[in-house]
This record gives sequence, C-alpha cells and structure tokens, in this order.
Amino acid sequence: MSLDIGQYAIEVAKGSDPIAWPSGLPDHLSPSSLSMLRRCPRQFQERYIFGHKERPAEAPVIGSAVHAALEFNFEQKIKTHADLPTAALLDWYSDVGFDATVSDQQERSGFQVFWDTEPERAKTRGRVMVGEYHNAVSPRIQPSGVEGSFSIDLGAPVPIVGRYDVLRDGAPTIDIKTGKRANRKPKESWRIQGVVYREATGQGVEFHSLTATDNNTVTIVTPLESEELLVNPTEAERVVLRQNVRTIAAEILLYWELLGPDQPWPTYGRFHDWACSYCGYRPGCPAWENG
Repeated sequence: MSLDIGQYAIEVAKGSDPIAWPSGLPDHLSPSSLSMLRRCPRQFQERYIFGHKERPAEAPVIGSAVHAALEFNFEQKIKTHADLPTAALLDWYSDVGFDATVSDQQERSGFQVFWDTEPERAKTRGRVMVGEYHNAVSPRIQPSGVEGSFSIDLGAPVPIVGRYDVLRDGAPTIDIKTGKRANRKPKESWRIQGVVYREATGQGVEFHSLTATDNNTVTIVTPLESEELLVNPTEAERVVLRQNVRTIAAEILLYWELLGPDQPWPTYGRFHDWACSYCGYRPGCPAWENG
C-alpha cells in the first residue's frame, strides 16, 4: 500500500477512503460478517477470506426450512392477500421444503448435516414452528416482498448488503429468528441489522423470535409480546453505528496489512465463554491446537 496502513485505517474510520479496498477482501460486508469480525477475526478469515463453509448444523437447517415454508406462503400472499390453508402449507413443508433445504445446505457446504437428534425429529420441530406461526402471526402480515436483499452505503469502503425476510409497505421490516430459546429483546448483533434496514427502507425492524423445545413446545415472541423487539434506531444511534461500521472496516484492513490473507488472524473467540463451542472452524484453529 502506498499509504501507511495505520493512517489508512484512521481515514476509513473517519469515513474517507483514499485508496482502493484490497481485491483479496470481500467486495461487500453484511450485518452477519460485521458481527463475526467482532466476535472472532479468525472465524471471519476462514469464512470470508478463505471462503470455507461450515458444516451445516441441525438448528440452522431447521431455521432455513422454516423460513422456506413461510416464504412459500408470503410470496403468494403478495398478490392474493390471503394465507394458504395451514394443512396445505404443512404438507408442502413435509413433502418438499424440509428435504430441499437439507439438500441445498449439504450441496452448498460440501458437508453432511450434523444432527443433534435425528432428521425426522428435526423436521417435526420445524413443522410445529411453521404451523404455530402461520396460525398466530401470518394473518396479521401483508407482505410487499419476501427474502430479498438491498445494498446501502454506511461509509465503509464497500457497500453493506442486507437481507430481509418480509418487507411491508409503510411498516417495519420483519426478521424471523428461530432457535431453542425465546428472545424477548434483540441481541446486540441484531442492532446492526436494525440500522441497515432503517437506512434501506426508512422503517425500523420487527424481530420475531420463534422457538421450539425438544418436546415441540412452541414459543413466539413478537413486539406485541415484547416491545423491545421493535428496533427503530434514532438518529443518534444511526450515527454511532455508522461509525462502528467504518471502524470495523478499518480493523479488517489492519489485519490484512499486518498478517495478510494466510497468517492466522486473532482468535478472539477464546475470550468468549460460548463462541468457540459453536464454531465450525474450531478444528484446525491455532487457539485450540493443543486441546
């Protein structure tokens, strides 16, 4: 680089981009990649520099299958303004949606799904989530778009690309989170999504927490049950988070210059009490080579 990397990082953090973003880095960033960089630079390096995919796990596969079913309903609802019958949607999920999701995840990653339980139990857990959400929440949603993306400028050298689950005219975007534990307030990493949605649509975002336990007890939490799940960043919050995005971009540049694409980036996941336990890149990580 013709400019001292420290000075370049400072310029990027200030919102200036005096020289080109290195070609070996991703041509865009996203809320998930920004969150991953802050969680563990080594994990970011594996995923976004090396392009290594993690082995698909049961919980994310269930979540993707649930999203596929809800998308199947909402996509036709854009024109019809009517939900599919619950039985028809669940038949589609069982006959098509779940198996197609498993095949897609395995094809894209090159790995077989790691099942915590077994495929049929996982399919059933997703099925009950789809049914409960479809009956309780879908009737009050009129989508204008589903499973789309947008690209915005938040002051970083590359655009920030976000994906939405359900877009609505004149109303907050909806982002559906699945898992085994219900969330009544947004995780900090979700707030970056909130800013991206706000900048792209002029609206905030509703997070819908959809969970099912091993015995298939479903819990749904939306802003009607917890107002904190409606995230609409104030102007002051948007200014701060834009600065944070630029600072994270500067941090990426710093690792690139100091360590390059091949030397291990910092293994900050070790400083968390949970991150490494859920990381698919733990085998082969320098922080775990002796244990």
